[in-house]
Amino acid sequence: MQNDINFRAKCSSIFNRLILLIIVFFIIENVNSQSRLLDHQFDSKFLRENRIVNVYLPKDYFSNKDNYPVLYLLDGEYIFDFAKGSVDFLSNEFGFMPKLIIVSIPNTDRIRDLNVTFNSTDGYINFLSFLELELLPFINSKYRTNNFNTLYGWSTASSICTYLLATNSKMFKAYIETGSGIGKKTAEFIKNEIQNQDYLNTFLYANTEDNSGREKHLWVYKSVLDSIKPHGINYMFSIENDSHVGAMSKGLYEGLKFIFNGYYIPEIEIKKGKESIIAYYKSLENIYGFKVKIPLGAFIECSSILYQDKPLEAISLLEYGLTIYPVSSELYGTLAEIYEYRNQYDKAKIQYNNAFLYAESNSIAKRKYSVLMNKFKEN
Repeated sequence: MQNDINFRAKCSSIFNRLILLIIVFFIIENVNSQSRLLDHQFDSKFLRENRIVNVYLPKDYFSNKDNYPVLYLLDGEYIFDFAKGSVDFLSNEFGFMPKLIIVSIPNTDRIRDLNVTFNSTDGYINFLSFLELELLPFINSKYRTNNFNTLYGWSTASSICTYLLATNSKMFKAYIETGSGIGKKTAEFIKNEIQNQDYLNTFLYANTEDNSGREKHLWVYKSVLDSIKPHGINYMFSIENDSHVGAMSKGLYEGLKFIFNGYYIPEIEIKKGKESIIAYYKSLENIYGFKVKIPLGAFIECSSILYQDKPLEAISLLEYGLTIYPVSSELYGTLAEIYEYRNQYDKAKIQYNNAFLYAESNSIAKRKYSVLMNKFKEN
């Protein structure tokens, strides 16, 4: 009984220390945030004006050769700052979703560009051409993208999302519409157009605020899709107990969580063992259509859970993680802690030393591993 209590205490201690380790590395970024933020300016032949777009890159963009999904933001001047924080948090080492490139599209003439009137001579037609034939090709040529594009639109801008969902199943794989809702004309348009499209794991998240009158228009939108039952579209609708502006931010955050639902591996899959963990992330490629890299934090959290019943598999999982993240001080440090708890002090010392070496400019982590290595010298 006493051995069981000690074992549980050790597992709890491992987990708590690993959580602290992840938080430390989330806070301390090795890449200067300014190098991640870029502005581009170019002349649009469709809009007949000079346009500026802002790009925000993942913090590890310059340290690997990975390709990334892209989040395009209409009304960029309103939501860009919130989007940066949301994406950074949701794609942190805990692995709620993959890291994204964010492209912000600030407005010049908002009503001209974003208000879908179904009149083919109005300005939104030129804006759609700008998106498809100028902006997306430019981003794909300039940055390492993987063709999983998400379009975000709020209020009037959500009509652009609705229009593209119904008419172009290839351009974007996911849509987030906030402060959304449709009328009779749009409902008929969707019914006529959406059946001509071929969807494969397309996502739609739409919300609006309550007590504004818009909620009934959001339910019209949902009822149209419920009646059509379009194959290949995964959708969710939500009413927020908030303002129209509040729906803007809540919808972005919840929309990203919906699109990448399941990206955070359930504990039941973890407990099946290493091969099940690898297979789980591999299966996500069939959903999203791009190569899924197991998040760094997933290796750390999964190993702490596996250690309770399958300690050798926990070690094997971390060693596999080091083939993907070969210079990760976090993984070396986690492996060292497990060896220490197993009283394999020689191996623990080696891995703490590796963790110290690969911590590089992270002074907090280097101090942590220096202290841990000194324990062995004192003993």
